Parts: sequence; structure tokens; C-alpha cells
Amino acid sequence: ELRLLGQIADLVTSPDVSLPTVSEKILASIVEVIGARRAVVMQWDPAAHALVPLAALCDEDQLAINRSITDQVFHERRGILASDVTIDLRYAQDAKAPTVSASVICVPVGTDSHCEGVIYVDSDERDRFSLRDVSVLVAVGRLFYVTLRMARLYDHVESALARRIEMVGKSAAFRAVLEQAGRVAAYDAPILITGETGTGKELLAREIHARSHRSDGPFVALNCSAIPETLFESELFGHEKGAFTGAAQLARGKIEVASRGTLFLDEIGEMSLATQPKILHFLQDHVFYRVGGTRPIQSDVRVIAATNKDLGVMVEQGRFRADLLFRLNVVQLRLPPLRERPDDIPALVDHFVGRFSAETKRLVSGVTDEAVRRLMHYGWPGNIRELANCVERAILLSDRAILDVADFLLVGQTGGHLAQPSEIASEADATKPHPSSPGQSLTEVEREHILAALERNSWNQLRAAHELGIHRNTLRNKIREYGLKREKHP
Repeated sequence: ELRLLGQIADLVTSPDVSLPTVSEKILASIVEVIGARRAVVMQWDPAAHALVPLAALCDEDQLAINRSITDQVFHERRGILASDVTIDLRYAQDAKAPTVSASVICVPVGTDSHCEGVIYVDSDERDRFSLRDVSVLVAVGRLFYVTLRMARLYDHVESALARRIEMVGKSAAFRAVLEQAGRVAAYDAPILITGETGTGKELLAREIHARSHRSDGPFVALNCSAIPETLFESELFGHEKGAFTGAAQLARGKIEVASRGTLFLDEIGEMSLATQPKILHFLQDHVFYRVGGTRPIQSDVRVIAATNKDLGVMVEQGRFRADLLFRLNVVQLRLPPLRERPDDIPALVDHFVGRFSAETKRLVSGVTDEAVRRLMHYGWPGNIRELANCVERAILLSDRAILDVADFLLVGQTGGHLAQPSEIASEADATKPHPSSPGQSLTEVEREHILAALERNSWNQLRAAHELGIHRNTLRNKIREYGLKREKHP
């Protein structure tokens, strides 16, 4: 018993393990130590007004949960030991042979005054458990309650930090988007966030989540371009045990994990045509099937999607379903690129200087007015992410307490450093167009910007993506989209 409590204490204090993973490991420890055959932890869902499974150490169709027991434990906040539920008159009416267990322990997840859920373990053997087992599991339930509270607090802190650190700006264009986000946050309608790479689409999604009635629930993000197509459905919907080679146990997908919270689907334009009708079905009915499963599962999730592509054009090209676009596009929020909000650059620079100087423990207190002025005249194809990388690089490489023009390395600028506004204009006549040259379309600017980064990094895509401030898969997609190829030198 002491070993069990020690294992669970270690899991509760683990800083880098997700709640579903912690839950399953706690259940595995319980099964091993007290000799249970099955175990499940259930959490109260206010929307469903019922206890719903959070994690289970078995296939759900093999676990017949005695609802009379779980409901009594939850409402009375005390543990129950049933040596044989098939003959116990209190619970026999809920016992449906042959799948039902014989011995059951159920304990509250909470304190004497507050309950968040229950832990339910059972065995096919009569008299399998003792009162000592009940006492141990009551202690486990209290520890697990701490886990739930910490997970909720972590989500609150993460959302607060995201807003405090990144949602910087007072320009009219930016504040208008935030005001719109605040108005729609209270409703559960799907939201589509559009904007170029690096404009902060996920941060805006977190802001909406934090302002909504779902803020106590999880915020789960899934990048549709970062996962191979063969694994994407399993990642999104989960899979049943034995659904495919290597599926050794049941796995819950992002939709299920995000229950009572928000699911953020980034780069939704990269979702395959085969998966699109399934996510459309979920948006319409809030019901889905795990890969390899036949049982419909409900999940109370608010979906926010984001893209840097023109989905309307993709519909015309047959690469995106029109009905899915209509369903996602109930509310559309467009984040302006940084070049449309240059007045926000000084505040963003100050913010990033404070952030990165603290993280790196470098004594940098600010940026000269001339450097800020030139930063405001740069086109920022990589948007806020590129600006953040630029400031971080300057802090790491500079010995100055106040950063100056020479400390900033910018893609495409004269000598690699900040150019005068007049220099930027004059370079429009150069043989090789400058990313900020007038007369070029945004597509041309982005293409040349990416090509320049690839050439500087000898076509090492990982280093180029880091310099550009984008994900490597996004860079690969851009290389394919623009037909970029490495020149072969004799």
C-alpha cells in the first residue's frame, strides 16, 4: 500500500505528464497492488449532469459499471465495499450478468466537503477486497483530487500567461479583433480564425477559450499538418484496442480529451478529404467513433479552427469540402499581419526584450529609437513569430545593455542588418527583388523570403524553419506549394 501511495504521489507531482496519461498510470498501479481486474476513474460532467469516464484500464465494453454504487459514492462522498454485488440487495438490481463484476470498491475523488468524481475498481472474484483496500483507495482518491485541481490550475495559468505574454497591441485593427473575440467567446458556435503564419492564431483561440464558460475545461490543440495522414484519425478520434497493428490498448483522441473544453484545429486546410466528412459529422451531432469502434461517443467540445490558406479557393479547387467550410465559418476572425499594424511593433519589441532577457538572464533593458524605427519599416513576412525570433537572436548575440541597429539581423535586408527606409525602397531596382519591394504580391514576397532562408541555411529545412519562425511541416508545404527547388551547382 505504501508503494502504491508513493507511486501515485510521484505521478501527481510530475510536471510533464498529461492528465489522461496520469489517470491511466494511477489506475495501472491500483490494479497491480490490490489485485483488481478492471479500474476506471469518472469525473462529474455538469453539462451531461452525470459521471463520465475520464480514464479506464480496460476496454469500455468489458467494464459494466454499477451506476447505483457510483452515484451513491459521489453524492454521499464516502467509499463503498461490495463483496458480491450479485446478491447485495442494495446493488443487485443494477447487476446485469454475465458481464458484471462480483467484488467492487468505489471511492470519492475529493475531500469530505467536495467531490469531483469517483474511482471504481472491481473483480470477478467474490470477497476479493478488504476494508484496508478501501482505506488505501480513499487516500488515492484524495491524491487524485489534487491531480485534477492542479491540471485545472495549470490550464488557467497557461491561458493567463499566453494572454499576458503574447496578446500585445493597441492598434485599431488588432483591438477590433479582440473585441470581436470577446463578443463570440460566450457562445459555442464554431469559429474560424484566418491570418498569415506567425500572426498568433493559437493565442487568439486561447484568449477565446479563457473568456468562455469552458475556461475550467481543457484547451487541446492539434496541428493538422504536423501528423502523418495515416495517424491523423487515430490522433483526433482515438482508437480501440486491436484497431490496427500496434494498437495494444484503447487510446482516447483529442476530441475526447477536450470534453467540456475547446478543441483547436490549427492549419485546418491541411486536413485530408477523407477526414473532413468525419469532423463535419462531429460538428453537426457532437458524436464520433474511435478508429475500429462501432459505438457512438458523445463529446461536449467547442471547436475553433485556424488556417493561413484561402479555404474558398480550396473549395473551388476541390481540396476542401464546401459544407465543412460553411459549418466552420459561422464566425470568422481575421488576424491582421504585422505590416498592417506597425504601431504595435514598439510595444511588442519591449515585451520580447523583457521576456527573453529574463529567460536568458542577459542584462538587456531596451532598444534604441533608431532600431525601433527601422523595425517598424520592415515588412515582417513571418509576422510576430519572426519579430520574436529577431529580438531573441539579438539578445543572445549582443553585449549591449541597449540593443542598437547593428544587433538586429533581418532576412533580406542590406548586409543582413536593419536597412534605412530609403535603402529598402532603393533595393526594389536590384536584379534580385527584395522581400519588401513595392509592386510585388504577398505571394511573391513570401516565396522569395522562404527561398532566401533556405539558401542561407544550405537547404537545411529544420534550420530554415527555425529562422523563419514556422513549423518544419509548414515549410515543407510552402516548398511544395511554390515549387521551390535547390539549384545544382557544377
